[in-house]
Parts: sequence; structure tokens; C-alpha cells
Amino acid sequence: MKRHIVFKMFKEIFRDTCYPYPVDPKVLSEKTQHLLSAYIDAELDGQDAAVLFPDVHKALTEYPEFAQEYRELSVLLDAERRGELEEPPHIPEFDFSYLLKNEDRSN
Repeated sequence: MKRHIVFKMFKEIFRDTCYPYPVDPKVLSEKTQHLLSAYIDAELDGQDAAVLFPDVHKALTEYPEFAQEYRELSVLLDAERRGELEEPPHIPEFDFSYLLKNEDRSN
């Protein structure tokens, strides 16, 4: 399963329990938050992530809640690389047909 899909599912499912101290987007740029995964990937690849992503590195030292997100995501991405994540037995499919107008449902 693609890492970004796993992360999005994980983040949405466990939003309130895994991120009790969410990073305030007004304090930390959205770009920096989105680069966190790339920062961790660089670390796992043995690259100097602090040099490649200086804004992320700075945010990790300044914002404890962002550092907590880093630790949690790092564990998840490392486990994914080692193949330790369980594949779900069935990937849910959502039926949004109820949102269509009545005449569109017959198609």
C-alpha cells in the first residue's frame, strides 16, 4: 500500500488520539508540515535531512507538538519500510451514490 495513503488513513482515523497537541497552522506553515514526511524519508535514506529541509529541522527544535508528530510518523514510516505494517483484509469502498440526484442514480 502506498505510504501516503497509509499515512492519510492513519491520520484521519486516529486524529484525536494520535495528535492530542495539533500543530497550529497559524504558527507553523503548511508547507513545513507537509515536508515532514520527506524529512523523515531523507533520514531513513541516510541523508542529512537537517540540511535538505532546514525549515522542518528548525520547527522540530522550536515546537514540541511538531516534534511529537515527527516521532509518531517516524515510527510509522520506519515500520512501513521494514514491512511490519499489516495490510487491511479489505480496503473500504465508500458509496456516495446517495449524493447524486435521482435521475443520475440509474447510471
